[in-house]
Amino acid sequence: MPATEHFFRNQDKMHTVFAVSCILLFVGTIWMMAADQGDAWRDYQRTGFELSAAAKERDIAALKTEQYEDQETALKAELRAIENDISDNYGDFETGLLARQDKARRKVEQLSTAFKSQGADRDEAKANVNLDVRDAKNTDPSMAVYREEQQQVDELQLQVENAQQALLDLTDPSKAEDDEQRSQLTGYLELAAQRKDVQGQLDKLTADVNLLNAALYKEKPDDWYVALKRWSMEQPILDGFNSHLKPHQDWLPDLHITLGMTSTARFDRCRTCHMNADKTLPGGIPAYPHGESESTDVNDWIAVNQFPHPFAT
Repeated sequence: MPATEHFFRNQDKMHTVFAVSCILLFVGTIWMMAADQGDAWRDYQRTGFELSAAAKERDIAALKTEQYEDQETALKAELRAIENDISDNYGDFETGLLARQDKARRKVEQLSTAFKSQGADRDEAKANVNLDVRDAKNTDPSMAVYREEQQQVDELQLQVENAQQALLDLTDPSKAEDDEQRSQLTGYLELAAQRKDVQGQLDKLTADVNLLNAALYKEKPDDWYVALKRWSMEQPILDGFNSHLKPHQDWLPDLHITLGMTSTARFDRCRTCHMNADKTLPGGIPAYPHGESESTDVNDWIAVNQFPHPFAT
């Protein structure tokens, strides 16, 4: 067929139709995304997270009483004094001791790994002996291999025990080389024990506050980068990558629904909007008691301990 410059459709009209179609498709896509982002449950969850953060701030403030502040200040001051004492009197000694402990600990780990590996070879040799017994074969060759492997396991076990004892001896004053080293080690261990005890008291005192602060940081981060990341995960497209705003599906295997000729377990999405539906205090008391409020500020709800629908328990 000879080539021609004739087109079945008018090119200008076809280009116009395609351009208009692309624009309409783009507008339709944006419209669809805007409608999807405008679902009510997203606003409910944003308010729910805001309420949860405010509740944690209330709980933190309740824990940080004047007595708590005084105890925390006293323990931190005591801990700082002990650390200064160690730094001034045993700084170089502690550095050297920690280096020797690290070296000894690495040796224990290395020997333990070799011991486990050799144990596996010993178990394989033992299995081969059992196979020879089962098959009525001569067990002398396999038994010789087993005894050799067992001997290596025993030697490695002894090395591991010696390495573990050497690690313990580093903090045993009775194993010190001379009186000066024994005196230094005894004084350091006493201060180290005091530091550990005070640090334990401080950790116990601040455990609940630190736990709440960690949970609060996830919902209301004070770091701009983390806050920006959390905000970006609420935006279109990006919210599809494990955003904190998402439907909650609870599988209810004992509650069936009939679909056609079969029966299948239900999936419940109530907690998508009713985020606090399952949150209770000890004794079955609702964590968020229901109550109407004219205010839209979550702090006002917390102040009167009444929460409107759907934020109540």
